[in-house]
Amino acid sequence: MRCFFFIATLFVFTLMGHAQTNDVEANAKANRAAGRADVTVISVTPQNDEDGDIGSVIVSYRLANGLEKKIRIAMPWPVESFTGGETSDVDIDFDGVDDLQVELGLLNGTGTNMFYAGLLWNKDKQEFVEVEDYCNIVNATPDPENRCINGFIIETPHITVQKWEWKNGALELTHEHEENLMDED
Repeated sequence: MRCFFFIATLFVFTLMGHAQTNDVEANAKANRAAGRADVTVISVTPQNDEDGDIGSVIVSYRLANGLEKKIRIAMPWPVESFTGGETSDVDIDFDGVDDLQVELGLLNGTGTNMFYAGLLWNKDKQEFVEVEDYCNIVNATPDPENRCINGFIIETPHITVQKWEWKNGALELTHEHEENLMDED
């Protein structure tokens, strides 16, 4: 019986690994077809506004042909110091092609509420285009399986949980509820 359980477990893990490999291969193929495969981020540079605060960042990236492009992203509000800059390749609109999530910084001083800019890859123009409401999703976490972007705001002892979905080409808040961390189950 142990042998059967071991073989069955090994079979399941093999299938899971094969499915993940297929997902990675499908993503790579979609990125190549869309011209996104060899696009690399060069830098995320904060820009001061007229008051000396950081009011925007410039994301510089290089296409496969060597052409460098830039996109300016306005900060949701000016900040004195920039704590962001990390970028992640992630499929924000669930079309199979990687987009770009850019860390803009912390919503508050606790280090728990991060805000981001979302940049969609436009295959026709071969450039990134900013998603208008993406910075409104605190701690944005794309969930491709459920085709939504989850967010949460921690204001101890409360957490506001959000679900955002694509409706007619724009992000829309479709669910929100509050949880209390102090509630006992």
